[in-house]
Amino acid sequence: MSEDMFDTIKYDSDDLFSPREVKEIVAKYGKASIFSYAVYSEITDEDLFVLTKGLFVALACHGEIVLGEDFEKNMIIIEAKEDKETASMFNRTENTNLNVVLGGCFKKYIDFIQKLLLEGLLYMQVECEFIGFFEVESNV
Repeated sequence: MSEDMFDTIKYDSDDLFSPREVKEIVAKYGKASIFSYAVYSEITDEDLFVLTKGLFVALACHGEIVLGEDFEKNMIIIEAKEDKETASMFNRTENTNLNVVLGGCFKKYIDFIQKLLLEGLLYMQVECEFIGFFEVESNV
């Protein structure tokens, strides 16, 4: 994978409040919107590239959504392993949490973005489920 495709960060836990990359997005945009999916099958870097490019194009073409400066360069993917014990607490099997982090507030468009990402993942034959949305904002 070339370095300029997008940033993929891998963590052993799903703590999204502390990664430096999320803090940088919050500092730049005021908020970070995070869409999380449990992924049960293989997903390649190329799949992630297509997913993020498709999301960017769909958001850019949406009549109501205004994207911030350098929005595409600041989209990140955080992958976090969810072990068998943690997954069982949520009635899931062991998986990788795929977290798509966008700069800005996208609460108004949760359904649109969530369904768009899920549709893209399913089209690429990635076995997954949507597990949640949340925002991170600065405490300053």
